[in-house]
Amino acid sequence: MATPSFVTGSGWFGIGSAAFNCTVTGPNVYLIVGVASSNGGVTAVTYGGQAMTKIGNYAPYGELSFWYLRNPPSGSNNIVQTGSVDGAIHALVYQGIRLASPFDAIGSANSASSTTTPSVTVGSQGGSLVISGSYHEQRAGANLSPLDGQTERVETAATGGTGNWGFMTGDEQGAASVVTGSWGTPAAAHVATIATNAHGVPSGSQIVFIVFIAARRWQEFLKDLKRGLVPPNQLRRRYQELVTI
Repeated sequence: MATPSFVTGSGWFGIGSAAFNCTVTGPNVYLIVGVASSNGGVTAVTYGGQAMTKIGNYAPYGELSFWYLRNPPSGSNNIVQTGSVDGAIHALVYQGIRLASPFDAIGSANSASSTTTPSVTVGSQGGSLVISGSYHEQRAGANLSPLDGQTERVETAATGGTGNWGFMTGDEQGAASVVTGSWGTPAAAHVATIATNAHGVPSGSQIVFIVFIAARRWQEFLKDLKRGLVPPNQLRRRYQELVTI
């Protein structure tokens, strides 16, 4: 299993209703957008007019969310979010993420203490990449730092007025067991973190094995269907299991 690789990243603060331009290049890439909203309520994200799929969100203070688009339009296009009036957007481009079930459900954690670091433990495996994001608020000049082997990819921050907060995104290579994604607490009033596994593309031998298993299961399904051994209430379930192999 090959581990996904980071290509490029960029970020913007003060999203409001504005559109932000992002350049994507290269074949077989995933665009992952992280949104940190101080008021929550992000209902949709698009890139180049194409709707992005939500990986998950977490809203203990404001809201953190991850969205993705496979093989986005090449070149420079706008990222547009709907719903938030204040916050930040990060655009991360990765290669080598598999097609079927590319991301796990997000894990999340938060802290309202200036001395506690929120840690997110996600089930991991070799060949995966744990992508995480964290934001802090209500402390001017505070700065989150990556821990546990993470690499920070994008950081945006604001100070002054009511915008004393920052948003950081990064990643770390998965392991055979679990990975704890955490960011050093900057003595901020509120800190929230989310993380997800991005699964790598199977190796050549794994692909051959998967195709073999899929072909055998399709044969078994069609035989059972022809013999009338698939009850109507199981037809949809068995079909969905086959198309997700």
